[in-house]
Amino acid sequence: MAVVDTSRFHKGMKIETEGAIWEIVEYKHSKMAQRSPIVTARLKNIATGSVREMKFRAGDTFNVPDIDKRKMQYIYKDNEMFYFMDSETFDQFSFREDIIGDTAEFLKEQQEVIVQMYEGELIGIELPTAVVFEVTHTEPGVKGDTVSSWCIICNIITLFPHQQIQSFSRSSSGAKRSFKEIKSKACYCNALKAICTTCEEISVQRESVESDIHAAVRQLHESLDVRTTELIGQLHQMT
Repeated sequence: MAVVDTSRFHKGMKIETEGAIWEIVEYKHSKMAQRSPIVTARLKNIATGSVREMKFRAGDTFNVPDIDKRKMQYIYKDNEMFYFMDSETFDQFSFREDIIGDTAEFLKEQQEVIVQMYEGELIGIELPTAVVFEVTHTEPGVKGDTVSSWCIICNIITLFPHQQIQSFSRSSSGAKRSFKEIKSKACYCNALKAICTTCEEISVQRESVESDIHAAVRQLHESLDVRTTELIGQLHQMT
């Protein structure tokens, strides 16, 4: 069984503490004056699904459970049960939706995934590095919203199966798009919202810069006009 300390924490890591297996949801390191650094982490209990915030001293060590990873194919869903087939033994397994968690939103029939097992129990599912969805609907783009005009279209695309995710691509219905690994719908959508916010901020800054440039150009023209008038007056005096 491997051992890790807090410096090797990362989201999705499974550790053992307080006699249970926990998944790291998020964490942060904090330094306090004249005190040892601490690590604050939000952990999800694999068995119960409950989430708790725990604090550890920097450098604390934890056992990493020996996880059995199996390649399986997602077959179908029946009510609240998801059915998978082991790609090597062809044995079938069924898991509850609440155990699979947010990953269930991005499972497609016949899709191959890595199922994480611990002592015969499901503790996680790893999606492939790319997931292809079919676009069933996208709002039409606005004329003039192009990269050359500093605009980025954030269409709301309905993805199979039953997901609505913002995408920067101008996709047409029926097209298929490939997205990077999606850990959870919430994380993905939040990341896209952050990107949209950044794009909006850039657009506002661009408008401010353009306004400043136009004002500077107008001021320059006015100064040149005034100077030209003065020079013409001086020439008339000399003659």
